[in-house]
Amino acid sequence: YVVVTVCLKAGLEHTAWTWLSHLAIWGSIGCWFLFLTIYPHVYPTLPLASDMVGMDSAVYGCGIFWFGFLLIPMIALTRDIAWKMQVSSVFFILCHKVAELLDSHVAKRVTAGTLREQVMQMEQMQVDPGRLIRASIRPKSTDRSAFVRIMRRSMGSQALLNLCLGANVRTNGYAFSQEEHGAVSQSQLIRAYDSTRRKPDGR
Repeated sequence: YVVVTVCLKAGLEHTAWTWLSHLAIWGSIGCWFLFLTIYPHVYPTLPLASDMVGMDSAVYGCGIFWFGFLLIPMIALTRDIAWKMQVSSVFFILCHKVAELLDSHVAKRVTAGTLREQVMQMEQMQVDPGRLIRASIRPKSTDRSAFVRIMRRSMGSQALLNLCLGANVRTNGYAFSQEEHGAVSQSQLIRAYDSTRRKPDGR
C-alpha cells in the first residue's frame, strides 16, 4: 500500500508525463508485485526468507488485500486530489483574470496615439498588447472592472497583485522578441541613423 500510495503521489506532482515518468511510477508498482511473486520461492533453494514461503498465493488470493489496494491509496490521497482539482480549475481561472487585469492596468499608462504607437509602447514596457488589440475590434466589457473592485475590497490591492506572482507571464506560449532585454532597444537603434541618407555601396 505504501509503494502504491507514494507512486501515485509522485504522479500527482508531475506536470508533464513522459515515458520515463510512466516507467518510474508504474514500473515501481510492477517491481513490487514481481518481488512478491519471486521472493517467497527463494527458500529452500537459498537459506533466505523461510517465513515468506507461500506468501504470494496468500496475498494474491485474499480479497481484503485487493480491496485495500484500491481503497487505501485513494483515501490517503483524497486531500491531494481535491487540492489538485481546485488548483487546476478555480485558481487557474482566477490567475488568468488577474493577469488580464494587470495588463489592463499597465495599458492605462499608455499615452494616447494610434493603435500602432500604443502597441509599441506596451511592448517597450514588456506587456502583452493582445488585450489592447482585442479591445480595438470589439466592445469593452465591464465585467473585469467589477471583478477587480470585488477583489480589492476583499483582499486589498497588494494582495491582488501578489495573488498570481508573475501571472502576466504567459505559460501557454512563447512570443519571440527581437530586443530580448538588450542594452539598446531596437527603436533607439533605428532612430540613431538617418534613414533619409543613401546607403553607401559595400564591397
